[in-house]
Amino acid sequence: MSDKPLLINSKGERIDVDELVGRCREDPNRILADDDVGVVAYVGDMDIFVVTGLGHPETGAPAPDQAGHWVKKVTEVSVVRFGQGVRHQIGSVVQSLAADSVFVIRDGDSLRKVLATDLKPGMVLRTGEKVYW
Repeated sequence: MSDKPLLINSKGERIDVDELVGRCREDPNRILADDDVGVVAYVGDMDIFVVTGLGHPETGAPAPDQAGHWVKKVTEVSVVRFGQGVRHQIGSVVQSLAADSVFVIRDGDSLRKVLATDLKPGMVLRTGEKVYW
């Protein structure tokens, strides 16, 4: 089972959620939230619909579209980050993190960004905390 919604455009063509979020990231005004929990993007002006099921959610009446699905126009698309966690000891604290959490580490005299999955023992964060494992 997927944690991503099934989206279609006004022509009934399927939309890949990851590609849509990627396009939305190009316009920072579309990103409403982007954190360890997930991403929420504004799509209210893009004529995007979510497939809600094969019959009306309350009455069970037959679906209105040609493919046999009920659809609902959406203003926001949410993608939740489940099960992609890693655990690291940073300083004195063991933290459970989303795999794609970004950290700024010291690299010689400069700073660079790394994903939580790429943190290695011995790295030092910008804040001065050391990664132990």
